[in-house]
Amino acid sequence: MKHLLILISLLAVMTGCVSQAQEDTNQLRLAEPYLVIDEYFIYDETIQGDKMCAEMIEVVLEKDGLTYALPCLKSDLISFVRSDTYESFTLKDILEQELIPLDVLVENNILILFDPNE
Repeated sequence: MKHLLILISLLAVMTGCVSQAQEDTNQLRLAEPYLVIDEYFIYDETIQGDKMCAEMIEVVLEKDGLTYALPCLKSDLISFVRSDTYESFTLKDILEQELIPLDVLVENNILILFDPNE
């Protein structure tokens, strides 16, 4: 009987931990975006979180003789969430599907124009 009570107590504690983890995940999803462009909420873990990125230019696209880049290696740390459907997109998705114009990404300091000859 004593073992059964201990087992039930452990299950109750574990269930509470799982519940708390789910609440934490939901709170992260509800975090304020650092930027909104059109219908996209933009989250950057290097700005909003405690993530760091390597100090190195990350080229993400070359188009029409221009090179678009990030100021550090952080393409995996940026996410775009559509405000009406809450569908999440990576920077690669945004660029491939042309969901946000390149000039808008540059104007909002998400991408930089990089000249590899400098």
